[in-house]
Amino acid sequence: MGIFKSIKYNFFLLRYVLSSKSTSLKKKFLIVGTIAYFILPTDFIPELVPFLGITDDAAALVACISAITSSVTPEIKEKALKRIGG
Repeated sequence: MGIFKSIKYNFFLLRYVLSSKSTSLKKKFLIVGTIAYFILPTDFIPELVPFLGITDDAAALVACISAITSSVTPEIKEKALKRIGG
C-alpha cells in the first residue's frame, strides 16, 4: 500500500472508530483533535516546507492510530479497506 493510500486508510479507520458507539469519549476527542491538526493550516512544521511539512501531520496521525488501536475492530478494518478500494 502506497503512502497516500495508507493515509486515506488510516483516516477511514479514524472515521469509523469515531462513529462507533463503543469508542470512549476520550478517544473521540483525540481523533477529532488529530483530524483538526491535520486539516488546519497552522501546525508545528508548515506545509510550505518541502517534504518536511507533512511529517508532523503524519506523526500525529500515527500517534492517534496507535492510541486507538484497541478500538479498531476487524469490521472497521474491512469497511476502511472497502472505502479505499482494497
